[in-house]
Amino acid sequence: MKTVGLLNIPNWFKPAMYGNFDQASDSSYTGKLIGLCQLPASLSWEEIKAKGVTHLYNRPGANVSEIYETFKYYNPVTSAQAAYNAGKGIVQNGQFNAQSIFTEELSEDGTLDFNNYWNLAPHWYKGMTDQMGNGGVKNRIYGSYTGGQHDVSIQQFHTDFGGTINPLFYAFRDGLDDQSNARKLYNLNNGELNTFPFFNNVDGIVMSDIIGLLTNTYSGWLSGDNAAAFCYSKFYEIQKKFAAGIRNTIIFTWTGSESANAHIESPQAGSGWRVMRDDVQNGAYWRAIAHHNNNPMIALWNAVLGVFLTDGIVYWDSRRESFVKTPQNLEAPGYFPQYWVSSSAPEPARQNPPKMSSFPWWQQDYSIIANQWFAHCKTVLDAGGEYRYFGYTSSVNGVVNVNTDKTNDTRLFTESAKPYGQNTVLHLANGKKGICFGAYIGNSFFAVYFNPWLPANQSETISVNVNGVSRNIGTIKGKTVAVYRS
Repeated sequence: MKTVGLLNIPNWFKPAMYGNFDQASDSSYTGKLIGLCQLPASLSWEEIKAKGVTHLYNRPGANVSEIYETFKYYNPVTSAQAAYNAGKGIVQNGQFNAQSIFTEELSEDGTLDFNNYWNLAPHWYKGMTDQMGNGGVKNRIYGSYTGGQHDVSIQQFHTDFGGTINPLFYAFRDGLDDQSNARKLYNLNNGELNTFPFFNNVDGIVMSDIIGLLTNTYSGWLSGDNAAAFCYSKFYEIQKKFAAGIRNTIIFTWTGSESANAHIESPQAGSGWRVMRDDVQNGAYWRAIAHHNNNPMIALWNAVLGVFLTDGIVYWDSRRESFVKTPQNLEAPGYFPQYWVSSSAPEPARQNPPKMSSFPWWQQDYSIIANQWFAHCKTVLDAGGEYRYFGYTSSVNGVVNVNTDKTNDTRLFTESAKPYGQNTVLHLANGKKGICFGAYIGNSFFAVYFNPWLPANQSETISVNVNGVSRNIGTIKGKTVAVYRS
């Protein structure tokens, strides 16, 4: 992989029904968390960790310090004391420790009633952190992935249930002005701004004081302006979490992915993927019906956001298996049906175990790539460079400046930096222009550039303004995340 200039997507990357990061070079530890659940059968766990992976979805016999979990308790908890005891108990009995990554779906499994979640969850997490001894310090507990329990803003900058996109709507525009505004969530039902319950004091417990909160980027299939707005709204979500005083977050998403190279037939309709069997008959295939998934543009953005701006990225899936790459080993139909399509050849027998996945999961490969990119850039941060927006000149959009209507501070919100009023992402979203951020120290810098509004068959040449000096970082295709290292 290149270490200077535009960092490339490596040759081993291959959108397909399987991941291909077993072909990646080993990577030094960057300090970022990468949790995967579908792994290549060709590698041992130690070999997988050498690629930059830190955690695997909880499996029997796994080292508790190297697991992550979207936890289900399956036992209704209805009182504060019972919630405290349950949270404490899963640490006390060795299911989790301070090195584990913890997320949960306790409302979905019936443990904590959804309507009573914010009264009981603080006690659950107080029990966990008391037992771990890490409440009040940055830890690896990231709360719930259930809708309504993790976002402090409305995704895609929607201002109504009709899908109106308005990034400069007052609830978004003022959301980064101060900590109080950052802690408020706009209610699409009644138009009110209310403090998100994560910040409430419940019996002396404030959840934001003792745990982090995940950023859920599972989008399903989105296209056009909705996909672009989704990408910027998740950047904004991270910024708003830090502005609100949440110490840490992590990108939480699904392993599934859309891919033109995986023979998608109609992604919007979810009609599935073709697993070709030309070895049986030319043009024969299994058609695997599939769920809607993240598209490739969003998948790469998720990984870059996670590794560059948060603690890392974890991929959810209910399956915790290792897979091979050969279509002869396609797994038997499970949750999704499959159909054999051929002009005359009978359906061949499946050669498993081992199994090949019945839907694409190469999306996880992007986390390995993003981590490798970050490894080349983090020395700028280690030397004292701070994340900030960069203004730039585009061959398509001309001069694009950092917005300074409310502050001259061009830094991004992070755990330590609080440039209240800095809301450039909203103006870029409103103007449908690319976003550029990075850091510099002396003459050394890196820049991340992404324009989800520009069609994929178009390109633009970008010169970045780094501390008053124009630096040409190259020609970049639309809908492609580019990372440049000087």
